[in-house]
Order: sequence, then structure tokens, then C-alpha cells
Amino acid sequence: MGCVKSTLFPIQTNTAKCLAHLQNVDMLLREMLSKYGRQLEEVERDVRQAVAKNANKTALLSLMRRRKLLLYYMDQCRSKIDVITQKQFSLEQLTITAMQIKAMKDTSTVFKKFTKVHNIEKIEQLQENMEDFQEQIMEIDETLGSEPMTFDDDELLEELNTMDNSSAIVSTVTFPMVPEYIETAVPENSEKIALLA
Repeated sequence: MGCVKSTLFPIQTNTAKCLAHLQNVDMLLREMLSKYGRQLEEVERDVRQAVAKNANKTALLSLMRRRKLLLYYMDQCRSKIDVITQKQFSLEQLTITAMQIKAMKDTSTVFKKFTKVHNIEKIEQLQENMEDFQEQIMEIDETLGSEPMTFDDDELLEELNTMDNSSAIVSTVTFPMVPEYIETAVPENSEKIALLA
């Protein structure tokens, strides 16, 4: 465990420096890639102009060689950027691993201290004491407690009957009575009304 402790802290302090250095190199490579891209556009424009002007073969071949060189070094920059990105990820994972090792070491120390202070015998004794205290509290509650409430079944039944009677539905709506027979008088001028209709 001592060797881990001695190697752990330099890793944490050097990781930030390494990451910063890799980020600087990554930025430089991206600038170079951008510069090569601009130069490649210029060379391709020169090639198109030279072809349009029917320039000699030597000038065209020189431009094409320069174009190939730019493409090659652009590929080199891209591959180096990929390697740097991979190294950055590896360093980040290394930092996380170092943090995990430190957390595990601290956890082990806490467990050791806990088991020294709280061994199984002390925990069992504490549990027995708690059970004894709980029994004593229950006895005190029983001693101080009042008599339990008792109910007479006959009184409860009588109260239930009065509740049933008082909750009976009482109808307050009255409906009119339908007449059984209504005499209708025939008006004298019914014939005149019929004729008019």
C-alpha cells in the first residue's frame, strides 16, 4: 500500500500538466492543418490557372508535387491529432483510476477504524441494552397508563338503532292528485265554432 501512496500523488499532479501540454500540441496541430488547407486551396487554384493557360509540364508537375506534399502532411497532422486525443482520454482515465484507488484506500481506513471502535461484541451488547430499555419503557407505560376504555354492547346497539331511525329518508315532496273524472260542458256555440274552423 505504501508504493501505491508514493506513486499516486505524482500522477495526480503531473496529469494536469500533461493534459495542458497535450492540449497545446493539439491546438498547434490544428493550426498547422488549417494552414495546410489554405495552402492546398492556393495550389489547386494555381493548377487550374496553369492548365487554363497551357503552362509547361514542369511547372504543372511542381504544383502537383506540392499538392501531394500538402495532402501527406495534412494526413500526418490528422493522425497526430487522433493520437493526442487518445492520450488525453487515457490520462483522464488514469486520473479517475487514481481517484478510485485513493477512495478505496480511504474507505479501507474508515472500515479499520470502525471495526476497532465497534466490534461485534459491543454491537451485541448495545442491542441487548436497547431491548432491556425498551422492555422497561413498556412497563413504565403500563404502570402510568390509564384503564383501558370499555364499551357496553347493549348501549352500542341502542345507539346504532337510534342512528338508523334518524337516518330514515323522509319525503318532503308532494305530488298533485290526478283527477278521476272531469265533467266538461259543451258550449252552445260549438256548432258555430266548428263551422268557422
